[in-house]
Parts: sequence; structure tokens; C-alpha cells
Amino acid sequence: DPLGDGDQSRISTNEGPCTVKAFRSLLENKGPTTNSLSPFALACVNGDVAAVRETIQSICGALEPPHSRQQKLRVILETRELSSRWSPLLVALHSGTRVSALPDKSSLLSVAIELLRAGARPEAKDVMGQTVVHYGAGERATPFSLRFVDMCIRASESSHLYGKDVVLEGLKHSAQLNGEKGIVGGYDPNSGSRCVYLPELSRDVWVMPVNICLVDGQERKIVPKLVDTQDRLGRVAIHFAAEHDCYPAAHFLLQTHHASLDINTEKGISPLDMSLQKSIGTQSNRVCKMISAIIRSQAKKARDARKKACCVCSNCQKSLGKEEGLKCAQCRVTTYCSRRCQIKHWREGDHKEKCKKLVRYHAGVKLSSHHLDHHNVSTSEVSGKCIRDSYTKPSNAEVGEKFVVAVQTYTTTGSLMIRSEYGECQFQYKTTGPGFEEVWDEVQQEPAWQGQKTYMKASFDRSGECTMYPATAGIKNKYSW
Repeated sequence: DPLGDGDQSRISTNEGPCTVKAFRSLLENKGPTTNSLSPFALACVNGDVAAVRETIQSICGALEPPHSRQQKLRVILETRELSSRWSPLLVALHSGTRVSALPDKSSLLSVAIELLRAGARPEAKDVMGQTVVHYGAGERATPFSLRFVDMCIRASESSHLYGKDVVLEGLKHSAQLNGEKGIVGGYDPNSGSRCVYLPELSRDVWVMPVNICLVDGQERKIVPKLVDTQDRLGRVAIHFAAEHDCYPAAHFLLQTHHASLDINTEKGISPLDMSLQKSIGTQSNRVCKMISAIIRSQAKKARDARKKACCVCSNCQKSLGKEEGLKCAQCRVTTYCSRRCQIKHWREGDHKEKCKKLVRYHAGVKLSSHHLDHHNVSTSEVSGKCIRDSYTKPSNAEVGEKFVVAVQTYTTTGSLMIRSEYGECQFQYKTTGPGFEEVWDEVQQEPAWQGQKTYMKASFDRSGECTMYPATAGIKNKYSW
């Protein structure tokens, strides 16, 4: 397939290290060599805007509209170059990121604009399944490449319309065009609009995507966001940014374009997993700190939602407003608007079953010292460092005084790692121990850390036994260890 993405089947790590290494070696290509490129691709490499524009105009001038359905235009815009199978758009990006001899990068941005206006696919993939986002917003990101990628991401948001039959709706300044049917063409990064050819009027108009609607009967293909597009090893751009601590790229992907943190590679590793591994080993990784700030923001929204849920009757869901309502006398958590709703929820609802559990959650559950993983020294799965177990209260906490601990799951053993801020209290707790399920449940319900970590309060009594308080579980900005 000289014009398309070709074979994009997933490369499994089970195929052997040689196969994976062979594909990865393609990524080390230092850039296009001019003696192996077509004249059009060479113009893209050199940032020759006039030549690129002239070539596109000469082809379109010889074709009948709509140009978005003409094969000759697709040939010039999508023909793949070299063994890496780069489209002209990828070639132009590579030229700006890897060919240091080119002094004027703005000409390459102009080339990208011309290609996108003509209808080049912003989501085009190379032989490894990587897009402009992988190359321009990964570990080699530069201000130039991020501007280039930004244009492509915005173009991709409406690329599903390209070549489709549509109808114009909701136009205000050109209201006379509402209801006109047409065929969608390229994208203009400067205005954010798309070209639509109107057969009835025999002319092109540039319209914002929000005013373009697919004609009834055409199925809209749902595709992942360009920033969340995986390569053939399952990686997205934020994987590279997190691995190499590339802060500008991570900020661009996460803050500007809201890239997902939950996409797994072929080995099952997500960007969030990477941040967990790095954040425990070192606090100097700026990308990890950014990810931590994002997940804490998500946790705050979850806490706010839980607080809002407490302001409604648990039986009839009536809003209680600023009123406190009636609370269950045993658990002191579940709220009702009236005595009638409280009785009904106890008899017909599920509160009779949950009440005892809620009481335990608030009163605390004891973690017996007889169910510890008795290793004086163990190795952290996350940081790889040796850690010394210590089932005791921190020196700055009194007997019976509550203090905050981080609770983390161990995937290999299933046990819990519990530690205070400075590590004075630090121990592993077995799955067979009393209180394990209550603490485990709260860890699993923490969305910010994918059910792997949370914080809650604990205390030690005079006999030296630890009590955990699952009802206090949650993530706050001040919890950073």
C-alpha cells in the first residue's frame, strides 16, 4: 500500500527480542536522505513552500472538483517515502527535528499548512505505527515540533469529515448557505476551518467544523484522539515524554491536549504506571510531578462528588441543600430527609447490610502484627531500593494519635505496603490478615492511582497494634510522599 499506513498490526513482545529490536532500530533513522526522495518530498524537506504550493495547484487545476475525491491528489499527499514509510507531512516534521542544517524552521510550518489545506491526513502512520505526535511531542520535542504537532492535532479533530457528504447548518454570517450540501476537503490551521465544495453553487467555501454535519445515513467512524494513538508496540507520545522527563512535551500533551494517562503498552505499562515507578525513586522528575498534580486534581473532583452525594437523601435522592438531614445513629454517615425514608431504606434498601461495614470503616480496623510479611529488609517493587520494615508509630505521633500513611498494593504478592511520610512506620501486610479487605477496598476505589495507591489515617495503641481508618482514605495536595 504505497499511499496508506500499510500493515499496522500490533507487534507483540512475545515474538522475541530480535523482532522488537529490528523494528525499534527503524526509529534510529537520522532523517531522510535527499538522494532517495521524490521531488515533492524533497520540496517538503527543504521547506520550499512555493514548490509545494505550485505542485498542489497544478494537480488540482487539472482535476474536476471535488478534489478530496480525486486519486491523483491523494497520490501526491500520501505517497510514502523510504523504508520508514513517511508521508510528506512526516517528512517535513523530520526535516525540522533531525536536519540541523536547515536554519529556517518557519518555512516547514508553512509547508505543513499547505499540506493540511490540500487534505493531507494528520493521523498518517509510519512503518512503526508512529504519528507526528510520537515524533514531534516525544523526547525530541522542540518549540518548532510542538507548533507543527499542534496544527495536526487540531486538524485531526475533524479529519473524519474529509471526503464525506455533508450539509451546512448554524451559519450566522452566511445564513444563506444553511442547508446547502457539499463534500468536505482540507483543513486550514490558521482559521480552524475546513473547505467544503458546494456542487449546486460550483464553488468552495471555508466553514468551521461545528457547522458541518454528516448527511443522514453516513456512519461516523470513531477514532482515538491523535494524542492517544498507539504505535505498534502500544506506546503513545506521553510514554516517551515521561520516560525521558521531557517537560515541555508532557505539558503540551497533558495540559493543552489532555492526553490519557491510562493507555497501556504491549507490556501493560501506562504513563501513570511510569510516573508511579519514577516518583517513588526520585522526586526530581518534573513530568512525574506534573502527573501527580493532575491525578490529585482528579482526586479532588472525586472528593467533591462524594461530598455532594452526602447532601442528598440516601433513599429518595432528594436534595437536602444546606440542611444536615437525619443521620443513621449507628454509622453516622448515611443521611436521610425524614424518619420515614430512613426506615424504608433500612427495611427495603441495602443499608442494613452496609451499616456494620460503615461502622467498622469509621471506628477503624486493626492490622495484627501476627500477619506481617516478616522481612527485616525487602526490595521495593517500584524504586528497586532496599527498605527496612518497621511496625511502629512515628516518633512525632503519640499513642492513639492518628497520622497519615500511604497505602500501596504489591501486584506480585497481593500484600499491602503501608508507610508513613518519613518511613519510620513501614511494613507489609499479608492478604490473610484481619482488616486487609477493608483497607484493600479503599485502595482499589481510588481512581487517581488506578486502584494501586491511596492515603488514609492510622494509629498505634499502647499494646503496639496498628489501627487503620478506611473512612479517611483519599488523596490531598499536601500528601506528596
